[in-house]
Amino acid sequence: MIKNTPTFKEFLILSFFVLIAVGVNLTKAVHIDDTAYLEMAKAILHDPFHPLSQETNWGNTSEPIFNINQPLFIPFVYALVLRSFGESEVALHMFIGLCSALAIFLFYMLTNHFQIRHKLFLTGLFALGPSFLPGQDLMVDIPLMAFWLVFFLAIFSAKEEDHKKYLVAGLAVAIACLTKYISLTLLPIFIFAMLYRGHWKSIWSLGIPVIVLALWSWFNYIDFGAIYMFERPTPDLNDITFQMISYRLITWIAGVGSVPPFAISFI
Repeated sequence: MIKNTPTFKEFLILSFFVLIAVGVNLTKAVHIDDTAYLEMAKAILHDPFHPLSQETNWGNTSEPIFNINQPLFIPFVYALVLRSFGESEVALHMFIGLCSALAIFLFYMLTNHFQIRHKLFLTGLFALGPSFLPGQDLMVDIPLMAFWLVFFLAIFSAKEEDHKKYLVAGLAVAIACLTKYISLTLLPIFIFAMLYRGHWKSIWSLGIPVIVLALWSWFNYIDFGAIYMFERPTPDLNDITFQMISYRLITWIAGVGSVPPFAISFI
């Protein structure tokens, strides 16, 4: 029988992972692309109904925020934090800490669902690895990971007539899509899972992300006269050369090799 919750000992160890993760990030300086998300949050505070059409100086020239092309769910959260606590890096990192804690516990629950051996060991590799710990900045990677884990845990544990799990999955997809557009890839997974299982009575849950994205697109049109998701820049085919492809391939392999070194443990 699969346990739904960790034991007290497991809870203490998972909490220790969370404390380490939050501790290394709590007072870390704002850096790299963090500034862009803070500028978006300030734009939201200035005019919450027209945040995308406001301008920010991101590449040595002033340009509208919709050119950055990231959805604004997390900047809206940051705007609430700034409104409540002022420009406090600790308060902003506490929100990321909550997302880190959610991701760590959800990862453990997934390993528990699949009855994987050494669940705490794998969760420790996940939480204390060279990808998760440095990734706890003000960018959207950690919140996005938490929302994806909510989705997959809900999908994998959903049974027939389990409308609550599909409701959670639909909400997770919707929020993930408003966090980063790459989450649109969850929609076909969502559809396939229900069709493959024949859970026709839960098909209504697909309407949640569809309605949310439709409302978001309507909001975009009112803001700056276009649909944000369809405004992503397309690469110039003349820039795609063998040298560029080779460089990207080498750096991708090097990046993958440095980020998940724990993969060797599976061998």
